[in-house]
Amino acid sequence: MFCKSCGTKMNDNQIVCLSCGCSAGTGSEFCANCGGKLNPNSVACLNCGVASSFGAAQIQGKDSNVSDKDWLITLLICLFVGGLGIHRFYVGKTGTGILWLFTLGCFGIGSIIDLIMILCGKFTDADGKEIKHGK
Repeated sequence: MFCKSCGTKMNDNQIVCLSCGCSAGTGSEFCANCGGKLNPNSVACLNCGVASSFGAAQIQGKDSNVSDKDWLITLLICLFVGGLGIHRFYVGKTGTGILWLFTLGCFGIGSIIDLIMILCGKFTDADGKEIKHGK
């Protein structure tokens, strides 16, 4: 393992780089696999071929801030059974799903707000990633 801030070799159990003082895993200038300098425009290390942290999402062809959950399914679930919070269970928000279930979508107001948020593309999953139409 190498420091991603300065490129110095680190032990696998090290949590801080002894050369620069940065936490392990932080930084984006050097490859964590081989310690080689990363080109900010490339999606992988040119020395070893490992995907860079900023290029991993580009390789998969996905925006890292957009959820894998389907927008239309989320919308339809909220539209038809939003008062029961099923759409919140679907996106991984179990705690608020239970709250919605016992309060009938916080007396209907919460379900309407969720529906508007879904339509605007601002509703998020449990990881805080937005559920977008046509991702």
